[in-house]
Amino acid sequence: MVALLTGALLVVLARAGSPSEVADNPSTHLKSVENAMPSDFLARWTTRARGNVLELFSTTSGRPLSEIIDFPHAIGSPNIEGPFRAGSGNVWLTATSGPSATSNIAGGDPQPNSCSATVTALSLRTHRSTVIFRAPVSVQFGDAVPDPTGERFAYLDAGCSTGFMNAHVVIRSTTSGAKVTIGNHALPCHVISTPSWSPNGALLTFAYSPSVLKPGSTFVPRGYCQAPAAGEIAVVSTSRSSEIVAGELTKAPPGCQYTESAFDSPGMVAVESCGPIGRSSTHLVQLNSRRRVLLRIALKPNSDPTSISVSPNGRYVLVNEYQAGALPGNNPLDWVWVFDGHHLKTVGRYLDSSESVSSASW
Repeated sequence: MVALLTGALLVVLARAGSPSEVADNPSTHLKSVENAMPSDFLARWTTRARGNVLELFSTTSGRPLSEIIDFPHAIGSPNIEGPFRAGSGNVWLTATSGPSATSNIAGGDPQPNSCSATVTALSLRTHRSTVIFRAPVSVQFGDAVPDPTGERFAYLDAGCSTGFMNAHVVIRSTTSGAKVTIGNHALPCHVISTPSWSPNGALLTFAYSPSVLKPGSTFVPRGYCQAPAAGEIAVVSTSRSSEIVAGELTKAPPGCQYTESAFDSPGMVAVESCGPIGRSSTHLVQLNSRRRVLLRIALKPNSDPTSISVSPNGRYVLVNEYQAGALPGNNPLDWVWVFDGHHLKTVGRYLDSSESVSSASW
């Protein structure tokens, strides 16, 4: 099904340059294909007429191309996370719900064992789905991201009734169920962003906002939390369990924090936010393999939030920003850009109040 554009969808055309000539050399042609920017990307697409849809979009024009699957669009429907690519032709989606609230106090006084999560692999060719994992009802589960082979996945794990701002990272084998944990003993009231794998699966990165509670604190938040410290870039091994060590984190400039991070060809790419929500400036930051800043490019102000996705060849970064209060009446915009390590190209902007694009992913 091809999505129809409405007047509420504001697409900014981004014309590709003329294709460079390729010599009649098979190896040269293969290299050019491997280095090419993907012609399309995936995103969850919400419209008033059609509800929630997973759809392919053109990287050149930003226009929707073909519908993959519909999602429930009603009160009480599961929350959908993803999509995340898992090898050739497959994406992973996670449907989560809970915890249930038992009162009107802050945080809702969450009910134990009232959470659910199902991780599903979806074939983009056949549109058939396969359940990969069902989380226990005692776990508040989120952001299941497969490794480059699809043999392992990383996700955020927290208690269903005690997990508010208290998640840790789990890496799990899809076959044996063997697990590695990261940050299992971190103090409550911290924040961990969606994990991202290195190309060979040996490392994982995420933004980590440490708790400001005193060491040894046993406080378990249920709706109230003191704001954590500024987010920093964490890089951890995926082969063994470990804690998140302060000395191994990369700090943002004073007054700023990192909110997302991922590996790309030059090293790493991150989202940097400076200032309070509603009055913040936002940058896409390119770092080298030693996490030294090479380039900072301004995005739109008041990001809340911005996600990034790196192409399989590591050369292109898809940036999807929710820009709060961008238009009169406090209406937000969803922006999509492509970053090639040097320049940022606008793919499209979408009026969030009627035609929203979120979780853009290669």
